[in-house]
Amino acid sequence: MNTLLSHLVALAVAGLFAGPALYGLLLERRVDRQLRAAREREEVVRETRQHPRPGPPEIREVHPVGGGAAKSCGRAGKRTQKSSSRSTVPSTAT
Repeated sequence: MNTLLSHLVALAVAGLFAGPALYGLLLERRVDRQLRAAREREEVVRETRQHPRPGPPEIREVHPVGGGAAKSCGRAGKRTQKSSSRSTVPSTAT
């Protein structure tokens, strides 16, 4: 019985030492797989840029200045103000 217990203790100590190393090895392999996959994706993108596939032509809609919605509202030629173009007023609230 003592022999069995000493073997189990030795196995547990070996597991304590080898466990973190094996876990780190698994993490390293996962990172290597991710890096390899990213490298392969980058090669595919690079090849696609060098040899683009012919596809349908791009269709872009051209709107008059002020957008098409301004004419339907009766404000032809008048631009609508965007929130980013509004003047800023300092706040007096404290």
